[in-house]
Amino acid sequence: MFRERKLCYCMATDHELVGNCLACGKVICAMEGIGDCMFCGHKIASRGNIPDTLPESLSAAIEQKDKLLEYDSNIESRLKIIDDGTDWFEISKN
Repeated sequence: MFRERKLCYCMATDHELVGNCLACGKVICAMEGIGDCMFCGHKIASRGNIPDTLPESLSAAIEQKDKLLEYDSNIESRLKIIDDGTDWFEISKN
């Protein structure tokens, strides 16, 4: 671990991953260290740890993700094509 915190833009490719900022999304490496985000000043979520008090935008993002996954899982029922022209030709032959 580094002794003094320095702003680094390696996105945890050169140094070990510490976490990421919940406000701006910046990836925090070991050189920047544990503490507030050096880019925007907000709290940093440590790797694998989600804080108890989620920001409202994060809660909304999780709800949106769940909605999109549900939407994707029932895509076949929504994409059924009803072709009125084909239906008319089948009825007229009878």
